[in-house]
Amino acid sequence: MKYVIATAGHVDHGKSALVTALTGVDPDRLAEEQKRQMTIDLGFAWFTTPAGDEVGIVDVPGHRDFISNMLAGVGGIDAVLLVVAADEGVMPQTREHITILDLLEIKNGLIVVTKTDLVQDAAWLEMIEKDIRDAVHGTLLQDFPIVHVSSPTRKGIPELVDHLQSILSKVDRKEQNGEPRLAIDRVFSIKGFGTVVTGTLQGGELEIGEEVQILPADKNGRIRGIETHKQKLERAVPGSRVALNISGVDVGELERGNVVVKPAAVRPTLRIDAQVRIIPSANTPLSHNDRVKLYHGTNEVLARVRTLGKDAIRPGESGMVQLELAAPLVGWKGDHFILRRPSPQETIGGGTIINPISHRRYKRYSEKTMLNLDAQRAGSVWDVFRLLMQERPLISKPELEQALQKEGFDFQNEQGVLRAQPDFVEFSTLCPQKELVRFFTTREALAKLSSMMDAELSVVHQSSSELPGVPVSDFCKKLGVEKCVLQALFDQQLLSENLGIKQEYLYRKDRALQFSEKDRRKIERLDIMMERASFAPPSLEMIKEITGHELLQTLLFAGKLIRVEDTILIRDVEFQQMKDRLMRFLEKHDEITLAQFRDLLNTSRRYALAFLEYMDTAGVTVRVGESRKMKTSG
Repeated sequence: MKYVIATAGHVDHGKSALVTALTGVDPDRLAEEQKRQMTIDLGFAWFTTPAGDEVGIVDVPGHRDFISNMLAGVGGIDAVLLVVAADEGVMPQTREHITILDLLEIKNGLIVVTKTDLVQDAAWLEMIEKDIRDAVHGTLLQDFPIVHVSSPTRKGIPELVDHLQSILSKVDRKEQNGEPRLAIDRVFSIKGFGTVVTGTLQGGELEIGEEVQILPADKNGRIRGIETHKQKLERAVPGSRVALNISGVDVGELERGNVVVKPAAVRPTLRIDAQVRIIPSANTPLSHNDRVKLYHGTNEVLARVRTLGKDAIRPGESGMVQLELAAPLVGWKGDHFILRRPSPQETIGGGTIINPISHRRYKRYSEKTMLNLDAQRAGSVWDVFRLLMQERPLISKPELEQALQKEGFDFQNEQGVLRAQPDFVEFSTLCPQKELVRFFTTREALAKLSSMMDAELSVVHQSSSELPGVPVSDFCKKLGVEKCVLQALFDQQLLSENLGIKQEYLYRKDRALQFSEKDRRKIERLDIMMERASFAPPSLEMIKEITGHELLQTLLFAGKLIRVEDTILIRDVEFQQMKDRLMRFLEKHDEITLAQFRDLLNTSRRYALAFLEYMDTAGVTVRVGESRKMKTSG
């Protein structure tokens, strides 16, 4: 296995000397570092454990002036070596590094007491250990083993390696999910090869020849070569220090903080949703509209804070925020970050990204917003789904996949979790000219939908006794779905049994149609006119002159009038007579032509054709050449 660890601790406490003792490599690569005997930028070395594991070490600077370089080095590591010099003990940068490691939730590591060759007093060393335990109390480092070493004499180094090997064997690599990303910590050029970037690879593998994208620089290139610990490789695995030789990009186009990913795998963002924790020792609260520096991976960017649910997050408290960034950031749900004041420089807290791409500013005191962020933070796909159902009662599979992806969930992986919930409902429908579409909802959402339909019908019936219900098109528009989707809910008995769809209306089955005295007189006039016309009904305009719009819709709904063509309406009495004559003729003669049916009714070609085409659509007859035959079952 390959692992990456980092050092941490106060300046001149022997971090680089410890790395040299472990690896035989001096991590101070800059001439100024070697002259000043102080790490300024990140250093790198590696060694192989007795078990055969390859361990890369990132040596970080301990001086407070180079804290940004330190933060760039501790992202994506498997474990940390917190270094405390035996002759000085816990110092200011020791405490700040402990705070940073705790905020980044570094759960694996060792506390290494160095320079033990300079201290002969056992009581002093005992006091140093007590100070260390006090400093890490209440943090994720409080149970780290303490190992005493002397780098020049190598005393304690074998024991340190044994402890480290045991810790690394328990590292959980479940987050390596197949989507590779490499946060760049160094960019340089090699003559004859071109641009080289280095960093710790996370998430998935990268291979020679693969196309990659570098964000937020928005540059595309191809991997020309891969090295790990000076060994040329065909493929880099997650959890290792990697150098990538990338063709197609110039060294001047990239910088520390950029991220190497596969093309179109992720997008940079200018706003994130996050939960932050302010450390108890912070001098001031984190207030709405504060400016902070955000350190994420190897990147640092200025940000404006929008506190949610409260005006400020006090020292020792946690809260939800939106961070509006001065420059693009490439982040993932669950990533950790550090917050510092730009001036005076001070680490005030850190947090976790809840939503890496926040599309809009939230209302700061919205209860719905807080519930949504809580569900996303908790990582429950079911809670996120239920919150989606509060926004809309139905969601299609493509919409759900996209919505869950924004929250950091993969539908394929999570659909089993959703189906295990008793309240979860899924159904399918085949809309005209479209493929089969799956929809998802909850029993609670369906009950609310039935109640909403019933309430709207009550309003309609109170305002008009003539209208049969609510037009289906109006309700579909409100839901943002096609009629076939609403029809599927009724067909699969997912809505109230007392509701239904008929003649393009959503209606109540228990409501009897009621006609006023005025309406009854209109119906009588219509009956007389249509009875006289027999099988050549009056025009739609003439019918409307008698009934008006609402009564006409009610008569269509009730089946008193049948629309056989857009502008041709036939009374139910004449409709049944026409159908009876057609059926008797077909039983006797097997088939009928349009001319024969026209003569049979003593009507015009127009009305005869409209009726026959209606019968075809209804599945009563079927056209064969110029004739109609009775449609057989099956």
